[in-house]
Amino acid sequence: MHRICTVLMIVILVASGSALYAQDGPVFPVDTPAFMLQLALNLRQRGWSDEDIGQMMVQAQLMNWDEVKRADPEMVGYALSYGYSKGGEVADPEVAQTRAQLAHELALATMEMERNGYDPQAVAKAAANGVRDAMAQVQNWKETGRTENLGQLIRNTVRTSVRQETAQRSNAKDKQNMSQSQNSGGVGAGNGISGSASGGLGGGLGGGNSGGIGGGSGGGGSGR
Repeated sequence: MHRICTVLMIVILVASGSALYAQDGPVFPVDTPAFMLQLALNLRQRGWSDEDIGQMMVQAQLMNWDEVKRADPEMVGYALSYGYSKGGEVADPEVAQTRAQLAHELALATMEMERNGYDPQAVAKAAANGVRDAMAQVQNWKETGRTENLGQLIRNTVRTSVRQETAQRSNAKDKQNMSQSQNSGGVGAGNGISGSASGGLGGGLGGGNSGGIGGGSGGGGSGR
């Protein structure tokens, strides 16, 4: 229901010739992708300042968002807000660019995990871990004066974090399936042993008694 209301709000705003996403909030160009407008709404609800959101959106205009238009803005907003503190960082183009690149990579990563059938909890955890690891790498990049491309660094870090989370989930699921299979096989083997024992005892008793009784009776009759 919340997502439907958000989409309707965006449609109304775009139709009116503006992209004012909240009262007294920043105004965005009408060609701003719907995903980014929804993300901006979500971030503001999570306590982000209008200045931080506005600068991130300026940097986002330089990127292609068509490939992530089906991503979940609430999931990306949750992960992107990991460790965010209003006023904790000076809002500048470099920080805004990092956040925009993170949002893009998170959108791609969460879409891929959802396509592969991972539950929302797993997706959210992987995305949050990606932000945590990426921010640590960016801080190290600034302090050490590394020359590698920042966007590539963020992309690699987020993807590595997501791969690690999915691998852990996959291993845990494999172990659970193996344990269930072993338990199921043990019960089946037990039933088979029980059935063999019952069959052997039943056949021996039935055959022995029947043969002994029948033979005795027949022999006695012939003697007479």
